[in-house]
Amino acid sequence: MVASRMLWPSWNLWSLLDAEAKGLIKPGEGVYIEPTSSNTGIGLAFMAATKGYRLIITMPSILIGFGAEVVLTDPAKGMKGTITGARKFLQEQNTDIKLFGVEPVESHVLSGGKLGPHKIQGIGASFIPKVLEVDLINEVIQISSDEAIETAKLLTLKEGVASGNFI
Repeated sequence: MVASRMLWPSWNLWSLLDAEAKGLIKPGEGVYIEPTSSNTGIGLAFMAATKGYRLIITMPSILIGFGAEVVLTDPAKGMKGTITGARKFLQEQNTDIKLFGVEPVESHVLSGGKLGPHKIQGIGASFIPKVLEVDLINEVIQISSDEAIETAKLLTLKEGVASGNFI
């Protein structure tokens, strides 16, 4: 079975639950396709993952025709300075605040180790960004790629916390 947006004009949680209640769709069956080039896709991917649906997100190729370059992005890109700014602000609110860094055991650059291949997207870059004030980190925790991916899946599917990319 292939479902598409044509069956559900606004494929959201309520229309998904309604279609389930009517027996039109079942978790684990079929492929659901949504044309989107916005944050709608993020919400739909989250719902599909938590409900057990296979979802394919399509983007209009006309974007490329207009000269746009389509790039899949890592959600953490561009956020390297956020931890430093957040730590400084939170420290002003609560002097007991602690900051823990997390990095792949396979590529533990923050801990002074060697760069290596790993599967955790968004962390464990091959460098320490200039905007990251390492001295603000109280402790660096190393985690294996497999444990990080499994934990991200569990947090997303069981607790509703989108905590990582586990493709």
